[in-house]
Amino acid sequence: MDSFEDFNRSLTEEVLNDMAESFFGARKQVDDFTELLEHLAEKCREKGREVASAAGFLNYLLLDRKGTEAFYGELSVEAAAAEPLIATEPSKSPLPNPPPSAFTRKGTFIQMVEAVYSQLYANTDEYLHGRADVDPSDKSLESIPASYGLIKNMVMLINEEIRKVNKNMEPGEVMRFVRGFDPETRGKGRITGGLFSDYSQGMNQRLAYQPIEFESFELTPYPELPKPEKVQSSLRSFCKSYYGENKDRIGERVRYLKERYRSA
Repeated sequence: MDSFEDFNRSLTEEVLNDMAESFFGARKQVDDFTELLEHLAEKCREKGREVASAAGFLNYLLLDRKGTEAFYGELSVEAAAAEPLIATEPSKSPLPNPPPSAFTRKGTFIQMVEAVYSQLYANTDEYLHGRADVDPSDKSLESIPASYGLIKNMVMLINEEIRKVNKNMEPGEVMRFVRGFDPETRGKGRITGGLFSDYSQGMNQRLAYQPIEFESFELTPYPELPKPEKVQSSLRSFCKSYYGENKDRIGERVRYLKERYRSA
């Protein structure tokens, strides 16, 4: 009889240990994924600030909203998609590299727009898709190429995991199952079953994971931009025409920026 009780006790402990590992393991996995997601979202926001920096300088060169709208239209970027770039506050910094080498203000303007657009394209592409030059042997957290697309996919996957945990690992049901192994609490459960059921439902509600809202990360939906080499002809044609229409205003900004290059 003693050996049978020992066997039952050992079996019970094994079942409860497995259940605890499954329950807490599943919840820890969600917690770990969520922590990683928040870390990558912050890295993505940093990349977004680099996009805004390049977009702001380009907007400064193009004078005003009308000019930026015309610029992206010339590159066949839809107005609605380009809006986050168009709406970026114009900025005089940082100066693009390398410094322009043209002798005329018109040539300098064209070179600067080309340089800034190339930087904007590179920043936007990395923000949306991540870096292409990732070392596969580097397994560190910092090596993970955070991007808008990655964050969006991770939210979907983690929310699916949350749905499974909430459905299959309800804390109240786990507690009910555990109580079933204790003869003393099992007997009381028949008397206070209603009270425990209410308590169980309340526990489920309190401990249930809430789905993650992608919008909560406040990541700007920047558009896909055409590669600089594919729109070089259109970009130069636009700049020549736009400079002719706004020669004095653009010339003044180019003069100011060239002085900054000399004093840098």
